[in-house]
Amino acid sequence: MLFSNRENFVKKIWTLIQKIYRFLRPCCSTYRPLKVLIVSFFCVAGFAHGEAKLLTPTAGIREAILGSSSVKLLQVQLKKNRLQIDQDYGIVYPELEGKILPNGNSQKIESGLLFDVGKLLAASGRVGAKRTVETLEYLVQLHSKIDGMNAAYLDAVSASKRYAVYHMIWELEEQAVILKQRQFKAGNISELELKLAEKHWWDVYEKLSELEFEKQQTHQSLWGLLDFSPTDNTWTLPDHLDDAVPEVPSAAVLCSTLEKSHPGLALMRAKSMSDEEHLRFQQPLNSFQLGLAYSQEMDGAKSVGPAFKAAIPIDFGKSFSETFDAQKEAAQTSYSLSKREAETAIYALVLSLNFHKHRYATLMKERLPLSERITELTQLHYNYMLSGTYELIKARQESLYLELDAVNHLHLFWKAWSHLHSVMGKGSLYETL
Repeated sequence: MLFSNRENFVKKIWTLIQKIYRFLRPCCSTYRPLKVLIVSFFCVAGFAHGEAKLLTPTAGIREAILGSSSVKLLQVQLKKNRLQIDQDYGIVYPELEGKILPNGNSQKIESGLLFDVGKLLAASGRVGAKRTVETLEYLVQLHSKIDGMNAAYLDAVSASKRYAVYHMIWELEEQAVILKQRQFKAGNISELELKLAEKHWWDVYEKLSELEFEKQQTHQSLWGLLDFSPTDNTWTLPDHLDDAVPEVPSAAVLCSTLEKSHPGLALMRAKSMSDEEHLRFQQPLNSFQLGLAYSQEMDGAKSVGPAFKAAIPIDFGKSFSETFDAQKEAAQTSYSLSKREAETAIYALVLSLNFHKHRYATLMKERLPLSERITELTQLHYNYMLSGTYELIKARQESLYLELDAVNHLHLFWKAWSHLHSVMGKGSLYETL
């Protein structure tokens, strides 16, 4: 491409159009068609710039996640591992044996071609178990990446909203400092009161700078996870998170369906079955070979017949049975422990969801309307000169601080909601639990 950045290209064209217009402006007053043509050219150039598409969990974010390089790498690794499994466990090679036995003045040749029937019968089961494990490991890693990208998306949108709200707080603080400076010049306040106001302005400004850095950092982190260029303006983030907070499901109901939906538990069950198949494969009693035997004497006499070979352990499989039972017990114990940890995480997440939902609802339905009413009454008092400008500024700031608190609780709610979806094996934030 001639220009790697579309926006820079449009800006160059726009600058060129402006130069042409300034050069032809004297002619435009005389020749109206020329003016119409240039104005039309302006409109076309503005339209060519286009509008960035809004990136939301239901529009763009899931497609971007599934199309990212990290997810594509997981898919390639899954395909590679499956082929490796077919090569390592799906192919059973025959064994060829040969002997030359001296017999006095003559020699005897013996040979045989044997197939391990036990391995051959177990191959399909081992391959199926290993492929299931690889698929579930892919799903576990995929859900982990989706959860991380959803969290990055929520962090970026919330950081932008926090910065916007705090910027309004800083603007009001700047007005308060200007007011204090005027009062100090008029001799109405002391220098100490002025310096304290200026100190508070700096505190707010430093916090605003931190929020601006957080906004830029979370935005670039999200763009990097989604494989977007740092200067990509194709997509844009919404101004705020979805304030339609969903109903929080019961932790007991979620735990009752945990074994069916939790990808990590499904992976543990698959690994346990795969390990059992591997042990059965290694059992000596399962090693039974069948084939053909060929014998030739030096005088030319030949014979062909069936052949077999079997390994019989001294303890007749007792040690294998004990090993098998011990491994099975260890797998069951590990599974029970992981299930208990997942249930504990679900109860903790549901508790967090209910807390942040309640706090957000209280702020939006009770505290913010109350604060806004106080601001309206303070405005009326100010209009009738019953209160000063400083009191009005502080009343407005109080509403903004409450709004900032609401933004934080909404952010924490959606992050817990995203993690709960990951625990339950769901990819989308709006997928039913």
